[in-house]
Amino acid sequence: MVIKLYRLLLIATLLTTTAFGQTKKLPKPTTLDEAIAYLDTIFVDSVKTSVKKMTEDEFIVSYHFGLGMSMRNNWGLWRGSKLAKHFKALGIFHPDDMSGIILTSFHRKLLGKDIDLQGQIRESQNYWRANSVPLPKGYPNGIKKLNFTASYGYPASDSLPGVIHLAEVPRKKEYWLYDINWGWKKATIEQVNELNQTSNNRKEWIETFYKPGSHE
Repeated sequence: MVIKLYRLLLIATLLTTTAFGQTKKLPKPTTLDEAIAYLDTIFVDSVKTSVKKMTEDEFIVSYHFGLGMSMRNNWGLWRGSKLAKHFKALGIFHPDDMSGIILTSFHRKLLGKDIDLQGQIRESQNYWRANSVPLPKGYPNGIKKLNFTASYGYPASDSLPGVIHLAEVPRKKEYWLYDINWGWKKATIEQVNELNQTSNNRKEWIETFYKPGSHE
């Protein structure tokens, strides 16, 4: 498994160091379709064959920091290029998400799959919704300031990712937990310690914590 991963990373590195240098005459893409076509041009048939044997996750992980970084830097995804503006118009604002959608779409197209752009956009937006903490106007009643100190991911069963955020009222030993799927609930220091110790059973712990009548 380690040798296989090494080979995948080596292929990705070699492609990244040569691809953009060999295709200087190609115009920089301004849309997702153009970006997919660009990758289709720089990937030689032998590499495409290797890519088709990868799972989607393997491909994204292998190319995110090599080719993905080159796309983010050379295509101006950090600097408001036409391609970046194209993605922002679609509701995608982070360059990592932009390059991720390009890579995912390219891999799916190679395999003859529907790229499901709307599904990718929804997944990205849901990720940021779940990982963002509320503004003060969304704090629990009577709370004006909170310090968010940690967040914990867990496998959610619905459309939104599972992320619970730990917040503390400044200068008080008062703790609150917030989850976009569950909302706010006050916690004791003992419950915070329990949460810190969870890993494999975090989802079950959170469901029990939010269950009406429990942990009161």
